[in-house]
Amino acid sequence: FMPPHHLVYKLDGVSGMIAPTIQPQANIGVSGTLVVMAVRARNLHNTQGFGNQSPYIRFSLEGEGLQKRRKKDVFVVPPCKSGGVNPVWNYMIEIPISSEDRYLRVSMWNKNMIKDDLIGRSRIPLNRILPFVNPEIAFFHMQGELASSMPGDANGSSSNPAAAPKDPAKKALFFTSRKQARAAAAYSLRSWFQLAYDFGSRQDAGELLIDFRFIARHASKIRDWDDFDNIPPPITRSGPVFGATLEEGVGASEVTLPRPVYDCVEYLDDFGLEEEGLFRIPGDSEGVAAVVERYNKRLEVNFKNPNCAAGVLKQYFRDLKEPLVPYKMFMPLISILDDTPDLNKRVQNF
Repeated sequence: FMPPHHLVYKLDGVSGMIAPTIQPQANIGVSGTLVVMAVRARNLHNTQGFGNQSPYIRFSLEGEGLQKRRKKDVFVVPPCKSGGVNPVWNYMIEIPISSEDRYLRVSMWNKNMIKDDLIGRSRIPLNRILPFVNPEIAFFHMQGELASSMPGDANGSSSNPAAAPKDPAKKALFFTSRKQARAAAAYSLRSWFQLAYDFGSRQDAGELLIDFRFIARHASKIRDWDDFDNIPPPITRSGPVFGATLEEGVGASEVTLPRPVYDCVEYLDDFGLEEEGLFRIPGDSEGVAAVVERYNKRLEVNFKNPNCAAGVLKQYFRDLKEPLVPYKMFMPLISILDDTPDLNKRVQNF
């Protein structure tokens, strides 16, 4: 698999030489899980005066504009004890990615008893990683061309359900297939990344070998970084999730659905379809309350069982500030029953 790409020539900040670089054409933000395998490093900057240094790695995320350095979470690869300048980790971590994230920040440190020493840093654009490990992202901007090239039906429309039209709002439909989103985990990118002693520095601090995989949320919000005319509102990251309106729930979610609805439906689709009395048998009240509290604190959640997930889903709809059938529609719907004696007409008007 090789995504659509173009060849650019960039100045290497360390060697000072002009070098050709393959860059994917897709420049979008998608939420999901970035699986990072820190394999090994070579020729590291040595900060240890005596003995061998014990390098460890810190990963963090950086957004853009108002969301810059939005996340304070740091994902740590533990030290390779006495690894020296050529340590080996083979350590895997999972990093949740937002559609508002643009860069993966990498810093390598030497573990000391008093104060850790910086070995080197790197700042990797996510749009240079994700298209290589996810075909949906790689071909995002080509979906219109792909759809027009597919054999159509009698009306001339495409028969390919995975190809979406050029309309950016409708391109999100490309991510609605759970099967496609999970199949993308089979793709990986393994590459050496150069470390500098600090950002803006030309001092070489060694190289780090990383293996990437990415599993996109199939209903993810999508940020097209090249579309300056349609900048979506920032995702709301404060305030309670339960007890809000549906619009507020979508605005606070990484996907096009309120987060509890998305999580519960995903879980029930995987584990609850064979459960008898799924919505009839209530979940453990304490377990449901604990999950609701974690949602309101914007923490990661885990469901104990399908009944717990079903209970959380019912609780979310029960706590909505405005019901699924809005108050303004109540009287018009009631009037249909009063003003139309014919049953068929009632159904049609309803």
